[in-house]
Amino acid sequence: MKIMLVLTMAAVAGTLMFGCGGDNDEEVGAAPDHGEVEVDAELEIAGGEFYYEPDELTVEAGSEVRIIFANEGEAAHDLIIDDVGGTAIIGPGDSASFVFTAPEEEDVLVFYCSIGQHREHGMEGTIAIIE
Repeated sequence: MKIMLVLTMAAVAGTLMFGCGGDNDEEVGAAPDHGEVEVDAELEIAGGEFYYEPDELTVEAGSEVRIIFANEGEAAHDLIIDDVGGTAIIGPGDSASFVFTAPEEEDVLVFYCSIGQHREHGMEGTIAIIE
């Protein structure tokens, strides 16, 4: 009985210490996305070894944007935009999304896969911000 109590307390402590950690969906500048945030634009991007499709997109300056990334590949991938946000690393057949506010002025945002050499092998694209 005493052992069961100690094991139960250890399990609860472990859950409290480690179970509340993030899953990397909340990158700097990005809002966690559970489909509840109202957006002005929704961009669906598929990716695999070693591509994004489409790899050139356009959104209006200042708009709320949801990016939905679907991994069509055989390996894990993510989609990152520096200083904006990104998805968690997701496995084959999975998808993830995030919401961000586009810059207020014209710009070009580069998105890429941060895993290993995926970016260097072609997993990179752009989002043109237009006024």
